[in-house]
Amino acid sequence: MVEISGQLTFDDSPLILKFNTAVDYIRNGEFNKALENMEDILNTSPDFPGLLEGIKSVKFWQNRWLKVMRTQPGKEQSDLLLDEWAQYEKYWNSFPSHSEKILITIKNLIYKKIIKNLIAAFKNSEVPNVTILIKMGMIFLEIDEYIKAIETLEYARMFKKKDSHILGLLAEAYARQGNIQKAKSLFREAFLYNPLEVDLGVIRSEMITDITKQIQEQKVDPKLLGEWIPVYGTVMNVFNIKRELSIEEINKLATEAEEMEKDFYNEKFNHETILPKLINRYLWIIDYYVFQSPNKEYTRIYMNKLKEVHPQIYERYFSLINLKN
Repeated sequence: MVEISGQLTFDDSPLILKFNTAVDYIRNGEFNKALENMEDILNTSPDFPGLLEGIKSVKFWQNRWLKVMRTQPGKEQSDLLLDEWAQYEKYWNSFPSHSEKILITIKNLIYKKIIKNLIAAFKNSEVPNVTILIKMGMIFLEIDEYIKAIETLEYARMFKKKDSHILGLLAEAYARQGNIQKAKSLFREAFLYNPLEVDLGVIRSEMITDITKQIQEQKVDPKLLGEWIPVYGTVMNVFNIKRELSIEEINKLATEAEEMEKDFYNEKFNHETILPKLINRYLWIIDYYVFQSPNKEYTRIYMNKLKEVHPQIYERYFSLINLKN
């Protein structure tokens, strides 16, 4: 027992020690023992901080945990845990007060169990299961295991190099780890192929939230938010880490832009949905002819195209590349 000037420290209070013991039981999945400790505290100190949500949480998981343990380990058990966790989050949000200690302890228990099951499911797959790898990467992100998230998602990327969902998660993992340059490069890539596949619900990187705020100020259709992120990410000079393109890639971008132009200038098509995609390709192409393989004629052609479809973006981008030069 620790004493300071002859007094017990706050953490040595019998009630706190009992509550911490209950939390340790939760950490090990021993919900019955956790409930016994918490109910003992309830008898003497019903207003103990975190106690009521702790009891509610333990009762929520008591039978569910037994059900999970009886389920076939692997994908079946991980799917059940994910479903139960989603229900628990809704239940948790209904509480009038919240104990982060309880939530984090249960979250770590559930998510680590999910990871264990996903690893088992992956090992039992006859061929590499990319869906399982993506789930594992997302779980590692949720419990702040960024290095493991990166390793897992980089492995998934080997099988789907241009998957925007994987690239977006990977960029987010690098951003949270602190590797901002890598994150910028990957976000730019993710928002090229299929922007709407990037899971913005998972993304909390400051660079992306700053971009989305500016887009929202422009009163853009929320459904097209993901499509406009690469456009504003470029003109805001956020997506400023750029890889070299191959001749095949630049030709493909030019072909895609040409096809989109046909749709954009056809009254039968919705211009709003095509516009950000088209601008994004213009920006990639102009970058190539300004910085990687300088060609004033092609630069002029595509800058004029950009000016025609969106004068405001043209002005911002023109100022940006002039500053760089």
